[in-house]
Parts: sequence; structure tokens; C-alpha cells
Amino acid sequence: MKTFARFVLSFAVLPLLLVAHRSAQEVHNTSYSTKTAERVLRIESIVPVPVEQVWNAWTTQDGLQEWIAPVVAIDLRIGGTIPTNYDSKAKIGESGTITLPILNYIEKQLITLRVNLNHNFAQKARDEDQNLQEIVQIADGDAKTRLVSFMVGWGTGKDWDATYAFFARGNEWTYQQLAKYLSRAGSAREQVIKIVTQIQRADYEGDRVALKRLYGELTPFVENKELGSRVRYWRGFALWRRVLNGFNDSVDSKEQEADLRQALDEFDDAAKKDPGFVDAKIGEQSCLGFLIGLNQQNPPRVQELISRAAPLRKEIEAAAPDNPRFLWVQGSILWYVPAERGGGQAKSMEEYQKGMEAVRRQRGSGTDLLEPSWGEPELLMSLAGANLYRTTPDLNAAEQYADSALQLVPYWHYVRDILLPQIRKAQGKSGKELQTHSSGSGAGPFPTDR
Repeated sequence: MKTFARFVLSFAVLPLLLVAHRSAQEVHNTSYSTKTAERVLRIESIVPVPVEQVWNAWTTQDGLQEWIAPVVAIDLRIGGTIPTNYDSKAKIGESGTITLPILNYIEKQLITLRVNLNHNFAQKARDEDQNLQEIVQIADGDAKTRLVSFMVGWGTGKDWDATYAFFARGNEWTYQQLAKYLSRAGSAREQVIKIVTQIQRADYEGDRVALKRLYGELTPFVENKELGSRVRYWRGFALWRRVLNGFNDSVDSKEQEADLRQALDEFDDAAKKDPGFVDAKIGEQSCLGFLIGLNQQNPPRVQELISRAAPLRKEIEAAAPDNPRFLWVQGSILWYVPAERGGGQAKSMEEYQKGMEAVRRQRGSGTDLLEPSWGEPELLMSLAGANLYRTTPDLNAAEQYADSALQLVPYWHYVRDILLPQIRKAQGKSGKELQTHSSGSGAGPFPTDR
């Protein structure tokens, strides 16, 4: 049964209009005819959003409901379908349901849809639409995405001329409608990226007041279906780093614990929104570790926290054992774990070095500014501190690591104004004196004393 309905007022041909352009002028009709006189209705655009966002906009139910129809169900597989219904009270399969068969797809690169003409088109075109299909190519390009849509399989004659003209007009109209929605989505994304960038700088600058303020500035975006998990992550990150910086300022432990608990909730919400988001779980693990440290006088609470942290660590190790941010957090924890229990200074530094190796392998692989990519400066900082406070200090190595961290982040308050002066002051001191000095914050050098 042919289920393709009206194009302009419906999902229609789905030129895979996932174009997050600023205006309709950024969508270009570059249609042409082949050497064999076959027509190609070609629409192309370069959009300022990552491939992941383009792909999710139409391969997830939530994404499609944002722009295509109030009732959507997608079966993303070769031979699957994308059914929609424009009656918000209807169900898929009831009157008004429009179904597009998925002929093939390559994840985040290409999708091909079968186009079935309905009774609104001439009988001749309907009888000859067996080859009519939409091919969409998606290509990553430096934080932007190149999207090219090809509609092919046209017949010949006046009925097909009218059909082609209808789709050419309809595609342009639909792109304009999508541009309105996607430009709003793009605007929200840009606002979030701006705040996230400020959070990361405030962290390195040790600006706890700004971190609290920026945490609040992300509030309007927490329910955004597309950005929600990352917004929750960066809210958790802001409070988590506020705590880390707080150890340098001798902030009251009750305030620190309150921030940690809220950060833990944010990371947990991020993981619930996106169960595959490993970095959110890494944030949870670190918060749990600090809460354990702050509750040493409350054994039942410590056991409760450990019972939550232990399976979380196993889950992270199974999913992403080479994540450099996980290795940084693990190294920080292992510093305080006795050697007979698998920890100790050597084990801690081994984790940091593994993290640096992972950073080198992954360098340049990420383009989405909302995806966590920090880690290298933190690993260098921790290696500097480890070489300063280890039982047999290596002050030259400590200085080199600290300098390397500052090359990446010249305005890092902790490394520039606290750690590096400590290293230089420590020249000529014994290892025993250095170990005594390291207890000044009451929390240890990694990563709390930063």
C-alpha cells in the first residue's frame, strides 16, 4: 500500500532536512541532469553543528518530534520504517499515518528512503514511482556538517514534470520551516557552548563565585531534549571543580559536601538521560570519592558511598578503560589507597602515565565542544604534584610537568600560583620534609589541593 502523503504539509519525501542553517539562504538548490538526461533534485548545505546532532535530529523519536510531527515512531534498520502522524491524539497505524521505508543507511554518513506517491499525484507517476528515492549524505567537517540530499528516480513526461516541480517547491518550503526550528536549536547550543567555555576558564582561574553563577546560567537548558544530558554534565562539572578549588581556600566542609552532593545529582541525571555517557559516570565516581573522604567519621555513610562507587567503577572500566579523564580520577584515588590493596604512589603515577598515553592517541579526535575533552592539563598537573610529594621526590620532573601544564593553560591559578612555587621552594628539601608539607590542606595534593 502506498503511504506517502502530501509533501509540503507532511514528512513528505524527507529530504533529510536536517539542516541547522541560520537562514534559508544557506540552503542551495544545485539540481542537475545526468549525461543520460536523468534529473537529480539536489539540495545541499554546510551547517554549523556536529554530525551527531544532525543524525540524532531524525533518527531518534525525541529528535523527530521536535520538528517533523507530534507522533513519531522510528525503526532504524535496513528494511525499517519511519512512520508519523500529524494528529497529536492519534496513534501510529491509525488514519493519517505516513510511513517511509528505509532502504539502507550508514550510521552518521548516509541514509536512503523509498518515496511512495499517493493519490494526490497523477496516476502515471504513481504507477512509475518504483525507483523514486531520497539519498542523503552527511559529512563531518571541522565542527560543521556538510549535508547533501539527492532525490532521484524521476520518470518522464508532463505528469512527472509536474511531480518534480511540486517536490522542488516543497523541498524549499520545508527547508525554510526546518531552518526556523533548527536555528532556534542552534542558538540554544551556541549559548550553552559559551557558558561551558566560561566554566572551564573559571575552573582554571580558581573563580569559585563564577562557577556557582555559571552553574545557574545553564538552568534554562536542563530540559532541552537534545542538549539536556550535556547541560547536566557541565552543571555537575562546575560544582565539582568549585569543590576542588575550594580545597585551596579552606572552604567549610559542610559547604563542600553540599556542592559535591549537588554535583553528584547532576552527573547522575546526565547519565540517566544518556546511559552511554561515560564521562558523566566518571564525574559521579570522583564526587563519591570526595564524599567518602569528607565522611571518614561516619562509617555507615562511608560504606553506603563505597557500595555505590564500586560497581560504578567496574561499569566505567568495562565501557572505557582508556578514557584519560577516568585514568586521572583513578590515579588521584589510588594515591591514598595502601599498596597492599592495589594502590600507592607508584600505582597512582602509573595511571597518570596511562592517561597521557591515551591523550596522545585521542588527540584531535573530538570536534563537539559540548563533549568532554579535558584531561591532558590535569594529568600533567597531577604528575607534577606526584613527583613533588612522592617518598623520593623528583623535583626536576615535577617542574617540567608543571611547566607543560602551564603551556596548555597559562592562566591556571593553582599550577602557576601554588604548585609551581611549592616545587621551586622545595629545592634542597628532604623527602620527609616534603611529605610533611603536603598535608597542609588536609585533603592531599591530587586532585583536591589544586
